[in-house]
Amino acid sequence: MLVEPWNPPIAASGNCGFVLFLATIVPPLALCILVAAERLWRDRKRRALLTSDPLELLEPIARWPGVRGACGAVGLALIFLVCHQLVVLPDTQPGGYRVAAVARSIAAVMCAGAILAQVGRQWSVNLADIALGLLTLAVCTLATVFVPEQPRELAPRYPLIFNAIVFALGLMTWFWCWLAEVWQQQLDTRAADGREPAWTTAGRLVAVNRRFSLVTAVAGLVVAAMMSVWPALRTVSADDDSLGRMSAGVAGHLLLLLVVRRCARWTRRAAFNILSLLVLLSMLAFVAIRARQYVG
Repeated sequence: MLVEPWNPPIAASGNCGFVLFLATIVPPLALCILVAAERLWRDRKRRALLTSDPLELLEPIARWPGVRGACGAVGLALIFLVCHQLVVLPDTQPGGYRVAAVARSIAAVMCAGAILAQVGRQWSVNLADIALGLLTLAVCTLATVFVPEQPRELAPRYPLIFNAIVFALGLMTWFWCWLAEVWQQQLDTRAADGREPAWTTAGRLVAVNRRFSLVTAVAGLVVAAMMSVWPALRTVSADDDSLGRMSAGVAGHLLLLLVVRRCARWTRRAAFNILSLLVLLSMLAFVAIRARQYVG
């Protein structure tokens, strides 16, 4: 049975795209205002107690109900929206998708900043994971700004988007692992000097960052593998075998491989060694599939 090639054009911008854009921008802005308002209220309450009844400062100031829930809900919803719009670009007019990508990236950073501010006041590993995910998606979204405007069709365009995301995920894998090592060195220095470890938010984020670096590495492998096998899918009518594409794809794989090997030395986790082998296999598949098409 013949399978019709899947090669749809990118969705044109319209009312639906504008609604998605507003849904991506407005909630993070509202969350930032809410978190900042609570902070101002708590500071004002603390100053009032300092002059009226200083003994009340020994008791924790009541928090606004629903702020933590709002951070989690808005963060998860924004992750879904950014992931959806990351690959389904609503506009390919000159500058259109680039402006939208920058706006989505800023919205993700704003939301992550508000969530991290809340995490700094009251620790929550789940909210920390959401914040790190938003920051990672912000970099991935920003990387798509460098994807060329042509071709307009999604089938030949997806490998370019995948390539940009692989570069971004490789960089963020290194960044999260490096940041965890920096904070761990600070804790070790305090312990070597005979001082108690400073269990601040950064200290608590050491384990979260190390775990999240593995998550981003796995995500990078998945995207790289999808980029590798993309032209071999029966419903895709795109060759993706030009010299420039092969060079960019191999470069993305090499970056991810080097980062994973570096993280393996830092963390000494066997999972990174397994990922190194899988990334190498994905790179070999990338070259083999395109070489076969080029020869054919």
